Amino acid sequence: MADTPSDQGAGGQPASSRHSSGNTGTTVVTVATATGVRELQREAARGTTELPRLQRTTVVAYILAIAAGAFYAAFIFNPQNAGQTLPYVLLVIAEVLLLANQVVMILTIMAGDRGGTGDDRRVVQDARRQLLAKTWAPTIDVLIPTYGEPLEAISRTARAARDMRIEHRTAICDDGNDPEVRRLAERIGVEYTRRDGNVGAKAGNLNTALSSSSAEFVAIFDADHVPDPNFLEVVIPHFVDQRVAFVQTPQSYYNRNDSPVADAAHESQRVFYDLICPGKDAFNSVFSVGTNLAYRRTALDDVGGIFQDTKSEDIWTSIRLHQRGWSSTYLPSVLSQGLAPERVHTYLTQQFRWSRGAFEVMFHAKPWRLKGLTRDQRIQYLQPALHYLQSFAILFFMLLPPLFLVFYIQPLRVTGTGWLMRYAPFWVLTQLAVYYQVGRLHAWSFTMALAAVPVHIRAFFSALFRRKYGWVVTNKEGEVPSVISYLAVQIGMIAVFLTAFIIGLIPLSSSFPTVISLVLCLAYAVALGSVVRQALRDGRRPATPSSPRTAPTPVEV
Repeated sequence: MADTPSDQGAGGQPASSRHSSGNTGTTVVTVATATGVRELQREAARGTTELPRLQRTTVVAYILAIAAGAFYAAFIFNPQNAGQTLPYVLLVIAEVLLLANQVVMILTIMAGDRGGTGDDRRVVQDARRQLLAKTWAPTIDVLIPTYGEPLEAISRTARAARDMRIEHRTAICDDGNDPEVRRLAERIGVEYTRRDGNVGAKAGNLNTALSSSSAEFVAIFDADHVPDPNFLEVVIPHFVDQRVAFVQTPQSYYNRNDSPVADAAHESQRVFYDLICPGKDAFNSVFSVGTNLAYRRTALDDVGGIFQDTKSEDIWTSIRLHQRGWSSTYLPSVLSQGLAPERVHTYLTQQFRWSRGAFEVMFHAKPWRLKGLTRDQRIQYLQPALHYLQSFAILFFMLLPPLFLVFYIQPLRVTGTGWLMRYAPFWVLTQLAVYYQVGRLHAWSFTMALAAVPVHIRAFFSALFRRKYGWVVTNKEGEVPSVISYLAVQIGMIAVFLTAFIIGLIPLSSSFPTVISLVLCLAYAVALGSVVRQALRDGRRPATPSSPRTAPTPVEV
């Protein structure tokens, strides 16, 4: 393993042995002391953020939501309330999926409701001071894997990575063998690597770059994620704990205001990174998301590098590291800004890739029986698949209103009011807790979640039968496909909802369940219709990646 800061000092493996810096650690400390120790300490403390504590109102809302969920479950699972047999059985399965996901999510969020210990903060801050003073000078490689991303995006990321403070080497790892990318690397003064063939996709690309690297730590950024100048000085000190294999930071999007789709993607990511990831950190089950993170090289060597037998190399590599006894760290500080999918088809493509990866872990890794994982880690590695499995339940509940209006199918033998009085408290309290912590409920997030339901279901069967699929770059420049080619199922669902709505208006007298079903059919049709309308607008909008507000000014070297 790499030396600790206290062991290595100024003479371990200084960056000057690989870079142009000629100062020794002792000289730098003297200069830093002369310019003001207080300023150095303020710089060292900047960016250190302990895991955020939940607001008290959020905790209360989640506790009440658990109680309301138990009350609702007792009502649903009571056979005396059963209606028609098959619809009731399907209803029970759907509710089990939804309730199980909610319980795991709430318990995970509440587990993250703690701050780091004072000793932990002091150790990390001491390491940061030594890093800034260059009395600890670990070798660091920064890798930027690319495969057909817009040249402008690659340029922004590479320049920002190059300009990060703390000595390091920056390399663009081009899997597209693009001469323009090579010329860009030469022009801005970063290294360029390429390979023959694309075996292993992104993982194979990174492993090729790692084979010619001997750095103690490796930071990775996707080509459209622009790191802050202080990324390394905030992240690397956390490796002072010799058990830490990787440190993950959040994804945040600088183009979130460019389209409602990008805004929806940003809000859904906030729930994951602001609420769920701190809880995963508490269970030592944070998994790599493939960008905005740094690895300890000896940990990667211990598991044979980035796992490349899947296109979900990030989570599989995390599993193998945790199996070997390594730990992971999540930092809630936003230290880079990326590009969110701005169009409906790129959003759905991203959703397919993510859900397919989660289902691959469930079907083929089988976390519940993996040796080396704790019980909590097994649950946490199943949680992503459990999240996407909700789409089966959501589809069932979306189809219930038209089935009732057209065929009078009733899974429960209760009045609509009786069902609503038991379900509404659970739903309202869950959403209220998210609102208290995040600050708002985003309508487009709900809308895009409905549109992604068929995508998640297709990913389920794709993973189950091991169907091969190609790698598609998010926000890649090119022609926008026709709406009917990727929204055919959603358009068909709109037709079903509108037809059922018209049929439901025919009876002269109506009941409360009929009114609820009519309202839901109309709401689902409007929601999916807004997605189709946005997709049509996407086809008329040019693809021009936005510039991040925090992006560094381009400088040629």
